[in-house]
Amino acid sequence: MVHPIPILPARLLELESCLMMFYTGLERRAEDVVKAQLENVGANTDRYRRMRAQVDRAYDLLTGSAPLAIFGELLDAAWKEKRALHSVISNSNVDAIYAKAMDAGALGGKLLGAGAGGFMLFFVPPERQRRVEAALADHCLIRPHLNAPGSQVIFDGMNARAPMAERRWGVA
Repeated sequence: MVHPIPILPARLLELESCLMMFYTGLERRAEDVVKAQLENVGANTDRYRRMRAQVDRAYDLLTGSAPLAIFGELLDAAWKEKRALHSVISNSNVDAIYAKAMDAGALGGKLLGAGAGGFMLFFVPPERQRRVEAALADHCLIRPHLNAPGSQVIFDGMNARAPMAERRWGVA
């Protein structure tokens, strides 16, 4: 049985207020990316162990009282580890999006899912979010809500051709 992370409501709201998710506009077949990763599992054992240790560190941060900015730094470290698993994880477009967000004030982020496209999640202190949004204005912004009832379809690709103003939505 999966137990919810015992995050205090104020801590959850603080974390949520720092998260920005952007659609990269890049589509890929996740199974192809994962297949390539699986071919390198043996060579990446130490990297996977470090990534697993990052989960414990994130849990400690979210359930403790340390500044949440450290979570952003942890996301950055996690992205660097994931990116190094295989060359198919990232590409020049994803790297450019990441660099723009970091240059604009994000403390860290990572590509969600298998890699190579889809959504990027960034940890951005609220006072820096306008700069990050401006830097990534050509990408669809989604405001995730962490108390969602579970997985939901929030993007189906059909909406991708709509004007940018119509493509921004919050996920409840």
